Amino acid sequence: MDEDWFWDIDRQVAVRVDNAGRHDLLVGPYATRADAEIWMPSTSWTARPADSDDDWVDVNSAYD
Repeated sequence: MDEDWFWDIDRQVAVRVDNAGRHDLLVGPYATRADAEIWMPSTSWTARPADSDDDWVDVNSAYD
């Protein structure tokens, strides 16, 4: 994982994990710096209707 790149959401820059800020603000890993710099949400997320909860599973719910 030392060679992986991440997008640091807080600083808006591609970083290696050892140069990263808070790890909960990282998107990745990506194989190259260029890949990390052009990260985008998956089309499966953007193509979903906003009111669609059919595949939502709340793993923390006590009612399931």
